[in-house]
Formats: sequence, structure tokens, C-alpha cells
Amino acid sequence: MYFKSLTITNFKSFEGEQPIIFSKGINYIVGNNNCGKSTIIDALRYLAEGTRDTSALQNKSTSEDFSVEAIIAGEELSQIVEDRKYSKLKDYLLLNEDGHYFKVRHSPKEEEIEQNGKKVKLDGKKITLWNPDTQRFENPTGIDALFRSLVDLVPVLADTTTSEVVDFGTTKPLGRLIAAVSQKFQETDRWTAFQKAHTEAFSDGEESLSSLTENVTSQVERLVQAQYGAAKVRLDFDLPDATTFIKGGQLLVTDGNYETPLCDKGTGMQRAVTLALIQVYSNIQHKTKEHAPLTLLLDEPETWLHPRAQIQLGEALAKISEDEQLFLITHSPYMLRSYRPAQHKLLIFSRENNVPSIQYSDELGLLTNQKPSLGEITYFAFGISSPEFHDELWGEIHCRIDPGSESGLNKALNEKYGFDYKKTWIREGKNGLRSESATISYYIRSSSHHPENRHNKPYTDDELEESTESLIAVLKALQSTHTNTP
Repeated sequence: MYFKSLTITNFKSFEGEQPIIFSKGINYIVGNNNCGKSTIIDALRYLAEGTRDTSALQNKSTSEDFSVEAIIAGEELSQIVEDRKYSKLKDYLLLNEDGHYFKVRHSPKEEEIEQNGKKVKLDGKKITLWNPDTQRFENPTGIDALFRSLVDLVPVLADTTTSEVVDFGTTKPLGRLIAAVSQKFQETDRWTAFQKAHTEAFSDGEESLSSLTENVTSQVERLVQAQYGAAKVRLDFDLPDATTFIKGGQLLVTDGNYETPLCDKGTGMQRAVTLALIQVYSNIQHKTKEHAPLTLLLDEPETWLHPRAQIQLGEALAKISEDEQLFLITHSPYMLRSYRPAQHKLLIFSRENNVPSIQYSDELGLLTNQKPSLGEITYFAFGISSPEFHDELWGEIHCRIDPGSESGLNKALNEKYGFDYKKTWIREGKNGLRSESATISYYIRSSSHHPENRHNKPYTDDELEESTESLIAVLKALQSTHTNTP
């Protein structure tokens, strides 16, 4: 079961209706700052969790209420509704050529509908499901709790503190893990022995806490009897619930010679342990949960991590995504090394004239018969030019134009596509050094392929960016000409 799509309307920076398609695995969300990347996580959390204050979610350019609508799909849905607990959802299960799904909607808009012959008021507190028979969204009694029991969102946001995850409370990942283990512990002989020892220490008997407090209780009892009549007063110390002991725990880490609480470690170690806990939690939950898979919402998990650790984290998340759906906001090209076009989706957010837009990875792929390379993804996702992508563009254009030699393409770029000879490429010839007029693209290509040549200055990042943009324009023009040729 997974989120197949979202349709947000007047939500945050997106005015009007914006459909968004997801994969079952990792959904990489990339783009510049302040272009709407967090919108997806906010929309998913609003749909599943709700919020008291919706003003921050409302698009400020329109007075029309916002809404979040999701398609939740999965082969197991037809089996889930046969479970007595979820039988109420059966009337809302939809079917198309792709399989079974639910259409779920959440909006602060207040409206009144007729449901089972009665007037029912819908408000922002209620989740609604699409009824295929009545052709409208409805909210039968108790359906909110049923839906939320099917959706397990685990957010680890950029501002999530270590204490929020490394918390022994039963609603937090670590607390849930320990609570699950503690159920088995309460069935052991050690727990039975502890219960017996607690009874001996706190109940009646010489030197027990109850006997030591008798002086206090007897004084209170005498005063109560004198003022109110016959009464008995006693202090009782029952064995606390096991969760009480769990909440008092702390996570200790030995990093070098000393064992200290995790909160006293550096930010890198804290982040690494936090993400490791999420991975363990995901693995255990997948094995033990009957219906609700995890949906991990990760916002810049690479923060504070060394590049190698980022690569390793990316690989670990790719492994998790084989069983769980992930939404991953990242600014790191290292995290994208685990991107697999067949299993994952890349969503590139951008903003032009203050209007946000989304481009998908399957819209990329400038090179013939190839999925987008890491170099191409890095360029369009982060705006970073690389020698590798530049080399790919040069090679693709060379194949299409077939100018013969590298120098031939240099000449073609100048004569046919208006590339100026802004550089001079110097190399060794039979009779000494030779100079050749060069476009920036040819200069960069030659520099990349002949690092042993020490007669030329390194190209600059600005030149690499300029040349990459120019080669993309040429390649698109060639592709357009090929497409339009009968």
C-alpha cells in the first residue's frame, strides 16, 4: 500500500490544482531553496494527521479553500477490507486497470451532504473517502480512525531534534521499538522476580517502604479521625507499568574512550544514530505490522553527514524502499547516487516568476536510448555543471553531426551554431607547439581528455556552465530537427 498520487489545490505556494505522481519506492524531491519542496511532506502530514492551524497551508493568492486529495493504492487493499476491523472501508474501495485504490480527501472547507438519508456536516477535522455509488466524498462514523490506522507516517525533518526520535515515549520510533521488546520481557522469569522483589520492598513487612512510612500515615490518620470521624489512611506503592521504566531510559554511545549520552555527542553522530534508528524501526515494523507499511518523510537527512556517509545512507534508504515508500528532500548529489529510474522517481521543483512548477525525471534524458545520467540529473536538479555531463553532451552532438574529428566538431560549432572562438588550445606537434582556435566547448573537452597537457590554463566554472547551456541548446535543436523531419 502506498501513496500513488497527490492532488493539491490552493495549497501553500501552489495556486489552483496541482497533480503530483509518485513511485512506490523513493521519491527524490530536489530543487533550489524556497521553491516548494516541503509542500509534499506538509500535504501528506495534513492529510493523515490534520492540524489545528491551517492558515499557513492556505494559498494567499486566492480565497478558495485548499484541499489535499490522495490516491492510495496496493494489491493488499482488497484483502484488508475483508478484515472485520476494516470492513467499513469496503464500500469505498475503487478499482481500475491498475488495481484497487482509495481516493481520500481532506480540506478545511465546511459543507453539508446527505449521507444514508441524514444530513452530515463535513469540516476540516474529518477525512473523507470517495464513494463510487453516490459519486461524492463521505465521512461515515469512525472512518477517520480506520484510515489513520492504515497510514504510518514517520517524519524526520530538517529541524527534527535528536530527542524527538531518540525518545523512549511509546509514540516515538525508539520508544515503539523498546515497547515491542518489553512485551516479551514481561513474560520472562526476570520480570517475575522483579515483581516479587518490588512487593517485598514496598508492601507490608519489616524495613519495607510501607512500614517506614507508617509514622507519617498514622499522624495523618489521627488528624483525619479527629476532624472528620472514623477513617483509615495508608500509602500504597503498586508496581508501575513497564512503560514507566522505559520512558526513563537513555541512549548511550561510546565514541572513543568514553561512554556518554547521545545528546552530548556531535551533530554528525546524533544524525547518524537517528537515521540508523529509523532504518531499524522500518525493518522491524515491516516484519511485524499486518497492514500499515511505513511512509518515511525525510527532509535533508544528509545534514551533518560526511559525503561517504551520505552515499552509504542513500544505499540504505534504497534498500528500505524495496518494502516501504520514502519521500526524500535533498540538496546532495551524493544522495542521488542510489537513484534507480525503474524503481524511483525524481521530482525537480523550480520557481519562475514566483510560480512553482514540478518536472519529473522521466522528462529528462537528453541522450539517445539512455536514462538520465547522474551528471544530467545533477545539472537539472541542482544547477551544477559537471565535466561528465559536458562530455556526454559533446559525445551525443558528435554522433548526430558526425563531423569526423574533434576539431571538426569544434569548427562546426563555430560555423553552424555561432560558437565564438574565445580560447586557444595549445598542444605539442611534430615540430613543436601548435595553437588552435577553440570554442569554449572544445577547450573544455580537450582539457578533460588530455589532463597531461600543461600548456593551457584550467577552464573556469563559469565557462563550464556557459558551455553546458550552449551544448544543451544545440542538442535540443538537433533533436527538434530530427523529430520534424518527415
